Amino acid sequence: MKDSIIRKAAFKKIAYPFIALIFWVGVWEILSLIIGSDFLLPSPLHVGVRAVKLFADGEFYLSALGSLLRVISGYALGILIGIAFALIMRASRLGEAILSPFLTVIKSTPVASFILVVWVFTPENVLPGIIGALIVIPITAQNVSTGIANIDQKSLEVATVYGFNKKQRILHCYIPSVYPYFSSAATVSLGMAWKAGVAAEVLAYVKSSLGRAIYLSKSNLDTELLFAYTTVIIVLSLIIEWGVRMIFERVDMRFGK
Repeated sequence: MKDSIIRKAAFKKIAYPFIALIFWVGVWEILSLIIGSDFLLPSPLHVGVRAVKLFADGEFYLSALGSLLRVISGYALGILIGIAFALIMRASRLGEAILSPFLTVIKSTPVASFILVVWVFTPENVLPGIIGALIVIPITAQNVSTGIANIDQKSLEVATVYGFNKKQRILHCYIPSVYPYFSSAATVSLGMAWKAGVAAEVLAYVKSSLGRAIYLSKSNLDTELLFAYTTVIIVLSLIIEWGVRMIFERVDMRFGK
Protein backbone atom coordinates (compact mmCIF):
# COMPACT_ATOMS: atom_id res chain seq x y z
CA MET A 1 0.00 0.00 0.00
CA LYS A 2 2.79 2.39 0.97
CA ASP A 3 4.76 1.59 -2.21
CA SER A 4 1.65 2.25 -4.30
CA ILE A 5 1.17 5.66 -2.70
CA ILE A 6 4.84 6.52 -3.30
CA ARG A 7 4.63 5.47 -6.96
CA LYS A 8 1.44 7.46 -7.42
CA ALA A 9 3.03 10.55 -5.88
CA ALA A 10 6.12 10.15 -8.09
CA PHE A 11 3.92 9.79 -11.18
CA LYS A 12 2.01 12.96 -10.33
CA LYS A 13 5.25 14.85 -9.75
CA ILE A 14 6.37 14.01 -13.28
CA ALA A 15 3.06 13.88 -15.13
CA TYR A 16 1.35 17.01 -13.82
CA PRO A 17 4.01 19.51 -15.00
CA PHE A 18 4.05 17.76 -18.40
CA ILE A 19 0.25 17.94 -18.66
CA ALA A 20 0.34 21.62 -17.67
CA LEU A 21 2.97 22.30 -20.35
CA ILE A 22 0.89 20.55 -23.03
CA PHE A 23 -2.20 22.48 -21.94
CA TRP A 24 -0.59 25.90 -22.19
CA VAL A 25 1.19 25.11 -25.47
CA GLY A 26 -2.24 24.06 -26.76
CA VAL A 27 -3.74 27.35 -25.62
CA TRP A 28 -0.89 29.17 -27.36
CA GLU A 29 -1.51 27.23 -30.59
CA ILE A 30 -5.25 27.95 -30.49
CA LEU A 31 -4.68 31.66 -29.96
CA SER A 32 -2.15 31.68 -32.79
CA LEU A 33 -4.70 30.05 -35.13
CA ILE A 34 -7.42 32.51 -34.07
CA ILE A 35 -5.18 35.55 -34.64
CA GLY A 36 -3.91 34.05 -37.89
CA SER A 37 -0.71 36.09 -38.06
CA ASP A 38 2.78 34.83 -37.24
CA PHE A 39 3.89 38.43 -37.00
CA LEU A 40 1.58 39.05 -34.03
CA LEU A 41 1.65 35.60 -32.42
CA PRO A 42 3.72 32.87 -34.09
CA SER A 43 2.78 29.26 -33.51
CA PRO A 44 4.68 27.25 -30.87
CA LEU A 45 5.95 24.92 -33.60
CA HIS A 46 7.56 27.77 -35.55
CA VAL A 47 9.01 29.24 -32.37
CA GLY A 48 10.36 25.83 -31.36
CA VAL A 49 12.09 25.42 -34.72
CA ARG A 50 13.71 28.86 -34.43
CA ALA A 51 14.78 28.11 -30.86
CA VAL A 52 16.47 24.86 -31.93
CA LYS A 53 18.25 26.69 -34.75
CA LEU A 54 19.74 29.08 -32.20
CA PHE A 55 21.88 26.25 -30.85
CA ALA A 56 23.60 25.97 -34.23
CA ASP A 57 24.68 29.62 -34.00
CA GLY A 58 28.05 30.16 -32.31
CA GLU A 59 27.16 33.73 -31.37
CA PHE A 60 24.19 32.44 -29.36
CA TYR A 61 26.55 30.58 -27.03
CA LEU A 62 28.67 33.70 -26.52
CA SER A 63 25.56 35.71 -25.71
CA ALA A 64 24.20 33.06 -23.33
CA LEU A 65 27.57 32.67 -21.58
CA GLY A 66 27.95 36.43 -21.24
CA SER A 67 24.50 36.78 -19.69
CA LEU A 68 25.06 33.85 -17.34
CA LEU A 69 28.39 35.19 -16.09
CA ARG A 70 26.97 38.66 -15.46
CA VAL A 71 23.89 37.44 -13.64
CA ILE A 72 25.65 34.74 -11.58
CA SER A 73 28.37 37.18 -10.49
CA GLY A 74 25.73 39.70 -9.44
CA TYR A 75 23.74 36.97 -7.72
CA ALA A 76 26.78 35.80 -5.74
CA LEU A 77 27.63 39.38 -4.76
CA GLY A 78 24.05 39.97 -3.65
CA ILE A 79 24.09 36.82 -1.51
CA LEU A 80 27.29 37.89 0.26
CA ILE A 81 26.10 41.46 0.87
CA GLY A 82 22.69 40.21 2.00
CA ILE A 83 24.26 37.90 4.58
CA ALA A 84 26.50 40.73 5.81
CA PHE A 85 23.49 43.05 6.14
CA ALA A 86 21.58 40.38 8.08
CA LEU A 87 24.44 39.93 10.54
CA ILE A 88 24.71 43.69 11.03
CA MET A 89 20.95 44.07 11.57
CA ARG A 90 20.86 41.26 14.17
CA ALA A 91 23.98 42.48 15.94
CA SER A 92 22.94 46.12 16.28
CA ARG A 93 19.64 47.94 16.48
CA LEU A 94 21.35 50.99 15.03
CA GLY A 95 22.55 48.90 12.11
CA GLU A 96 19.01 47.62 11.56
CA ALA A 97 17.63 51.17 11.72
CA ILE A 98 20.15 52.33 9.11
CA LEU A 99 19.83 49.39 6.71
CA SER A 100 16.07 48.73 6.85
CA PRO A 101 15.07 51.86 4.87
CA PHE A 102 17.67 51.02 2.21
CA LEU A 103 16.27 47.50 1.84
CA THR A 104 12.72 48.84 1.71
CA VAL A 105 13.62 51.28 -1.05
CA ILE A 106 15.26 48.52 -3.09
CA LYS A 107 12.20 46.27 -2.74
CA SER A 108 9.75 49.04 -3.57
CA THR A 109 11.49 50.63 -6.55
CA PRO A 110 10.54 49.29 -10.01
CA VAL A 111 13.35 47.34 -11.67
CA ALA A 112 13.26 49.56 -14.77
CA SER A 113 13.87 52.64 -12.61
CA PHE A 114 16.83 51.00 -10.91
CA ILE A 115 18.30 50.02 -14.25
CA LEU A 116 18.10 53.56 -15.62
CA VAL A 117 19.48 55.16 -12.44
CA VAL A 118 22.37 52.71 -12.01
CA TRP A 119 23.16 52.91 -15.73
CA VAL A 120 24.09 56.58 -15.26
CA PHE A 121 26.93 55.63 -12.90
CA THR A 122 28.16 52.27 -14.22
CA PRO A 123 29.45 50.81 -17.50
CA GLU A 124 26.88 48.84 -19.45
CA ASN A 125 28.77 45.53 -19.13
CA VAL A 126 28.58 45.53 -15.32
CA LEU A 127 25.04 46.93 -15.11
CA PRO A 128 23.22 43.54 -15.25
CA GLY A 129 25.35 42.17 -12.42
CA ILE A 130 24.69 45.17 -10.20
CA ILE A 131 20.96 45.01 -10.90
CA GLY A 132 20.96 41.30 -10.10
CA ALA A 133 22.76 41.99 -6.82
CA LEU A 134 20.25 44.68 -5.87
CA ILE A 135 17.42 42.22 -6.41
CA VAL A 136 19.07 39.54 -4.27
CA ILE A 137 20.28 41.70 -1.35
CA PRO A 138 16.94 42.51 0.37
CA ILE A 139 15.54 38.98 -0.01
CA THR A 140 18.67 37.39 1.43
CA ALA A 141 19.11 39.98 4.18
CA GLN A 142 15.56 39.73 5.47
CA ASN A 143 15.36 35.93 5.29
CA VAL A 144 18.70 35.37 7.01
CA SER A 145 17.86 38.00 9.61
CA THR A 146 14.57 36.22 10.32
CA GLY A 147 16.40 32.91 10.56
CA ILE A 148 18.85 34.31 13.12
CA ALA A 149 15.98 35.78 15.14
CA ASN A 150 14.23 32.38 15.20
CA ILE A 151 17.16 30.23 16.27
CA ASP A 152 16.01 27.29 18.39
CA GLN A 153 16.59 28.29 22.00
CA LYS A 154 16.61 24.67 23.14
CA SER A 155 19.63 23.94 20.95
CA LEU A 156 21.42 26.93 22.51
CA GLU A 157 20.59 25.63 25.98
CA VAL A 158 21.99 22.22 25.04
CA ALA A 159 25.12 23.91 23.69
CA THR A 160 25.54 25.73 27.00
CA VAL A 161 25.12 22.52 28.98
CA TYR A 162 27.77 20.74 26.89
CA GLY A 163 30.10 23.73 26.96
CA PHE A 164 30.20 24.39 23.20
CA ASN A 165 32.66 27.05 22.12
CA LYS A 166 31.74 29.80 19.65
CA LYS A 167 32.70 27.77 16.57
CA GLN A 168 30.69 24.75 17.75
CA ARG A 169 27.67 26.94 18.43
CA ILE A 170 27.84 28.35 14.92
CA LEU A 171 28.20 24.91 13.29
CA HIS A 172 25.65 23.03 15.39
CA CYS A 173 23.11 25.70 16.39
CA TYR A 174 23.16 28.77 14.18
CA ILE A 175 23.79 27.30 10.73
CA PRO A 176 21.15 24.51 10.96
CA SER A 177 18.54 27.02 12.14
CA VAL A 178 19.34 29.74 9.61
CA TYR A 179 20.00 27.49 6.63
CA PRO A 180 16.36 26.82 5.61
CA TYR A 181 15.70 30.57 5.52
CA PHE A 182 18.86 31.17 3.52
CA SER A 183 18.24 28.38 1.00
CA SER A 184 14.69 29.64 0.41
CA ALA A 185 15.93 33.17 -0.24
CA ALA A 186 18.77 32.01 -2.48
CA THR A 187 16.46 29.85 -4.61
CA VAL A 188 13.71 32.44 -5.01
CA SER A 189 16.04 35.35 -5.69
CA LEU A 190 17.98 33.53 -8.42
CA GLY A 191 15.10 33.57 -10.90
CA MET A 192 14.36 37.20 -10.08
CA ALA A 193 18.03 38.16 -10.57
CA TRP A 194 18.07 36.37 -13.94
CA LYS A 195 15.00 38.23 -15.22
CA ALA A 196 16.23 41.58 -13.93
CA GLY A 197 19.70 41.03 -15.38
CA VAL A 198 18.35 40.23 -18.85
CA ALA A 199 16.05 43.25 -18.64
CA ALA A 200 19.09 45.41 -17.88
CA GLU A 201 20.84 43.95 -20.93
CA VAL A 202 17.87 44.84 -23.11
CA LEU A 203 17.70 48.45 -21.94
CA ALA A 204 21.47 49.00 -21.95
CA TYR A 205 22.01 47.12 -25.23
CA VAL A 206 24.87 45.13 -23.66
CA LYS A 207 27.25 43.45 -26.10
CA SER A 208 27.37 39.63 -26.22
CA SER A 209 24.16 39.20 -24.25
CA LEU A 210 20.76 37.61 -24.62
CA GLY A 211 19.20 40.96 -23.83
CA ARG A 212 20.87 42.54 -26.86
CA ALA A 213 19.67 39.63 -29.02
CA ILE A 214 16.11 40.22 -27.82
CA TYR A 215 16.38 43.93 -28.57
CA LEU A 216 17.66 43.25 -32.09
CA SER A 217 14.92 40.71 -32.84
CA LYS A 218 12.32 43.25 -31.70
CA SER A 219 13.93 46.06 -33.74
CA ASN A 220 14.00 43.84 -36.82
CA LEU A 221 10.32 42.94 -36.27
CA ASP A 222 11.27 39.24 -36.18
CA THR A 223 8.55 38.04 -33.81
CA GLU A 224 9.42 34.38 -34.19
CA LEU A 225 13.03 35.03 -33.15
CA LEU A 226 11.84 37.22 -30.26
CA PHE A 227 9.65 34.41 -28.97
CA ALA A 228 12.45 31.89 -29.57
CA TYR A 229 14.93 33.87 -27.47
CA THR A 230 12.30 34.38 -24.78
CA THR A 231 11.63 30.64 -24.69
CA VAL A 232 15.34 29.85 -24.43
CA ILE A 233 15.75 32.36 -21.59
CA ILE A 234 12.87 30.74 -19.70
CA VAL A 235 14.36 27.28 -20.20
CA LEU A 236 17.80 28.45 -19.05
CA SER A 237 16.21 30.02 -15.98
CA LEU A 238 14.46 26.75 -15.11
CA ILE A 239 17.67 24.77 -15.58
CA ILE A 240 19.69 27.14 -13.40
CA GLU A 241 17.05 27.15 -10.66
CA TRP A 242 16.86 23.35 -10.79
CA GLY A 243 20.64 23.08 -10.46
CA VAL A 244 20.73 25.43 -7.48
CA ARG A 245 17.80 23.63 -5.86
CA MET A 246 19.61 20.30 -6.24
CA ILE A 247 22.71 21.77 -4.59
CA PHE A 248 20.69 23.07 -1.65
CA GLU A 249 18.86 19.77 -1.27
CA ARG A 250 22.19 17.97 -0.99
CA VAL A 251 23.48 20.48 1.56
CA ASP A 252 20.12 20.17 3.31
CA MET A 253 21.04 16.67 4.40
CA ARG A 254 23.70 18.24 6.63
CA PHE A 255 22.41 21.68 7.57
CA GLY A 256 18.70 21.53 6.76
CA LYS A 257 15.84 20.63 9.02
